[in-house]
Amino acid sequence: MKRLFIPAFFILFCNSLLSQALINPQSIDIVRDSFRVPHIFAKTNAAVVYGLAWVEAEDDFKSMQQVILPVKGLMGKVLGKAGAANDYAYALIRCREITVEKWNTLTPGFYRFCIFVS
Repeated sequence: MKRLFIPAFFILFCNSLLSQALINPQSIDIVRDSFRVPHIFAKTNAAVVYGLAWVEAEDDFKSMQQVILPVKGLMGKVLGKAGAANDYAYALIRCREITVEKWNTLTPGFYRFCIFVS
């Protein structure tokens, strides 16, 4: 179940980036302590999630890029044979189809949270 949630969440996250006009990045404060742990301050949950995505991009952008590869069927092109096997597995377990099928089962609150509508 966890493997299905990650691609579904990532698809929702990508959709939310398209609606970032609802969030003013200047209204988000990201403060790192002496151990480089980020503390995110914002007025809405959606803005905090945006700040969290920003921090993740600063800290580990390569991993963020690799997460989207299976969604686009590009793991084989980028990672070679091992990536192609992952592309096949992703298609075999029907991640995209299941995400589309289950899309309407999201609660309105969760859906709004995921697409940054507050």
